[in-house]
Amino acid sequence: MKVRKQLMLCGETYEYTYEEKNVKNINVRLTLEKGLCVSAPFGTDCAEVEALLRENSFKIIAALARIENHKKQEAAKNTKGNNLQAPDSITVTLNGMTINCKVTYKNIKNVNIAVSIDKGVRVSAPKGTSVSKIKDVLTANADFITNTLKKQEKIKAEMPKPKQFVSGESILYLGERKSLSVIKSRKNTCAIDKNKLMMYVEDTDDQPLKKAVFESFLRKQAEEYITRLCRELYPRFQKKGIAFPKEIKYRKMVSCWGICRDKLGVLTFNTYLMQLPKKCIELVICHEFTHFLHPDHSKAFYAQLDEFMPERKKYDKLTKELQKEIIFK
Repeated sequence: MKVRKQLMLCGETYEYTYEEKNVKNINVRLTLEKGLCVSAPFGTDCAEVEALLRENSFKIIAALARIENHKKQEAAKNTKGNNLQAPDSITVTLNGMTINCKVTYKNIKNVNIAVSIDKGVRVSAPKGTSVSKIKDVLTANADFITNTLKKQEKIKAEMPKPKQFVSGESILYLGERKSLSVIKSRKNTCAIDKNKLMMYVEDTDDQPLKKAVFESFLRKQAEEYITRLCRELYPRFQKKGIAFPKEIKYRKMVSCWGICRDKLGVLTFNTYLMQLPKKCIELVICHEFTHFLHPDHSKAFYAQLDEFMPERKKYDKLTKELQKEIIFK
């Protein structure tokens, strides 16, 4: 029987189809229609399957990225060649802006709207909802949608061009610009060698693979470096009665450096922090720890943050300048 499972690869959760059958070895397949599929002999230990997938994580992530890009290209071609509006999208004009909204029908009660920098305007609607009803909801929320889109367009304009990960390219690491050297190798890994960032990959022309290897490198470095910084800075917060976090997590994020879940005692840091100088990373750590005392961004919050880090404004300005060189997604 086929079942859907999830596995964490390089800090991201991926789904795959798993099936036990009459085969001799564990087989991994990636197809355009079904995505990642794994078949294994009857009675195979799940830990053995997951170990194999992790061992080939870079190849799998790169292949899935190529499949996703292919789907997007095909969808764009179909939309361009079809004058009829696709059933899963609605085009509306709000405050003078023509907007294409992706629509998903679900078992829910209300029409919900989400606006994101990478996916645009998305609508979740109850099954059977008419197009006119959805347009009415979009019109009622016109100001929210158009204002959010304008803010996101401004953010996009300030974002740098994606890295190509080719030799000679300049990449920030702990605030220093390292010259990238891409080298063909049997292993997929990165290492710092003085003023160079050495990237070893099986295929030097595989863009998704190189991106995955780089992001995995940042995550590993963040887990060690930022966790150590948290412990070094902790005495400042301990004096205020703040307990050390129950858990510190790391993942790549689109538009923030850190997240504090004060009630759960959990901090999450963006792995791209490893591209900022040490003092800028310390500022983000102080910022998130301060949220254990003040969950909002009130005057009291910033007053306390200034006490933890008197040079906050200086390094906040530097962080904003450098983040223009960093791709979050």
